[in-house]
Amino acid sequence: MRELDGYRAVMRRIADAAEKRKSDGHVQDEENDLQSTRVTDNSSLNACTEENSRINRYAVYDNRQDACATDTSCMTTCVANDSCSNIQCRQMYAHIREAEAEAEKTVRVEATVEGGVTRSMSFSEKTELYVRATGERTGLVYTEKLDADPRETVLQAYENGQLGETAEEMNTSDCRGALGTPCREYSAAELNAFAASLERELTEGCPRADRAEVRASQLISRIGVVNSRGADISGQAGRFDVTVRIPLKDDPMKSYEETVTGQRLEEIRAPYFLAQHREWEQTVLPETAAFEPGTYRTVLGSQAVNFILTTAWQLFSGKRVADGTSPLSGRLGQKVFADGITIRDYKENGYPFVIDAEGTLCRDVPLVENGVFVGCMQNLASAKLFRELGTGGAADRVSTVDWMNQCVSTGNAGRRALLSGNIHTDMTIVPKNFVLEEGDQTLEELIRACGDGIYICESYDQFHSLNVVTGDFHFPCRGVRIRDGRLAECLYGLTMNGNVLTLFADVLALGKGRRIEPMAIYENYLVSGPAMLVRKLEISG
Repeated sequence: MRELDGYRAVMRRIADAAEKRKSDGHVQDEENDLQSTRVTDNSSLNACTEENSRINRYAVYDNRQDACATDTSCMTTCVANDSCSNIQCRQMYAHIREAEAEAEKTVRVEATVEGGVTRSMSFSEKTELYVRATGERTGLVYTEKLDADPRETVLQAYENGQLGETAEEMNTSDCRGALGTPCREYSAAELNAFAASLERELTEGCPRADRAEVRASQLISRIGVVNSRGADISGQAGRFDVTVRIPLKDDPMKSYEETVTGQRLEEIRAPYFLAQHREWEQTVLPETAAFEPGTYRTVLGSQAVNFILTTAWQLFSGKRVADGTSPLSGRLGQKVFADGITIRDYKENGYPFVIDAEGTLCRDVPLVENGVFVGCMQNLASAKLFRELGTGGAADRVSTVDWMNQCVSTGNAGRRALLSGNIHTDMTIVPKNFVLEEGDQTLEELIRACGDGIYICESYDQFHSLNVVTGDFHFPCRGVRIRDGRLAECLYGLTMNGNVLTLFADVLALGKGRRIEPMAIYENYLVSGPAMLVRKLEISG
């Protein structure tokens, strides 16, 4: 990525300086050395020679050379001569052990059509830079200023590390260059034409609707990582999201709404939405007069399952499993769910992921195989935790799991896991395409097999209703009473209560066909699961 061009030269020089210290035997306690040379008077920061000042004010870097690439006197002086008065250069080359710059660029084009009228068309582009530098500890700088001086940014990250807690892992990658297939970028006008055509088809195909709303968007993501450990890799991927809302003509407060995601716009067509709309219409029935709270045989619709998965993926975070903050901690290799439950995190199953925020190649990650907990999603830090666990004999106790496969990053490092603030600077574990594999039953067959019970067709509040430490959940929802294998009457204002481990252990059958949904607002990962029949579930009114 060209946004990282200026940082490549800086990373090379930090690596060269670190290698020189190592070869010269100058490896010391860098933090103590820094304290002995620190200048607290701002005026002394300007006490450099004219030559060093010129180097500090370099203007342009690219991937061929930087302003002082041919003049190594500054680096030589700062590394070898303790009397150098340029404290900034001393910190840059004598005290930074390693550094990294990551760029994340998002391009979004969108158009919305409702009732045959264009409501909006938009284009947005945003690039974020995350720069890390490690001395004794790791510090970070977040910026959207692409013209910022790379050396000053790296130096600021190092200074921020003085308040840090640990030295963070950085990647060494053998894979270099740009990965992923270039995406054809659609214009807002093209998306608007698609949305208008789809809206007409949906309106004509729904007798109980006189209009529809269609929002079509293209999301293109590019990510690049360059660091002083040799990583220099970038990847790009794109997808289309089409959201459809069809209100009932005689009751506009009730509407069918769904988002479909695909890698190609032509894959998203009206017949799918029309079929789902007909299925939704079957749940719009007269409301029952009374509901008795209790434990019911239950069919969970695909949307309700996805709302659980949107947060429940955190149970499979390697960090949580390692530090005991997941109900799956200590259960690797054990059967935790019912037969037939298989969960995987895919690098490409709705939205392609190429590399993660640490520069690790993404890969498919088996998590649950036929009910057995077989793996975790890992970043560099959590993989290190697993290596440390293995030294204590944990690997010997997990006979059905390839322990060494848990001790490397799976390409799941990211920054925006949940809706917790606007700027996400902490490296964390995030899913890619988090999938509960489908079964072979139609929804009608699941409802028929239920006999008497509840069909949960819609749930709400996916981010605040599940405790990822215990697995307990309380999801507000609406449902339909099932009587003798048939949908009877609607139930509103319900809450389904339970525990994720118990819920998936009680699954009797899985539906075929999965609803793929992006995470709300940030849309930085996808979840996908089928409908399922559950032996019992507590439902309150």
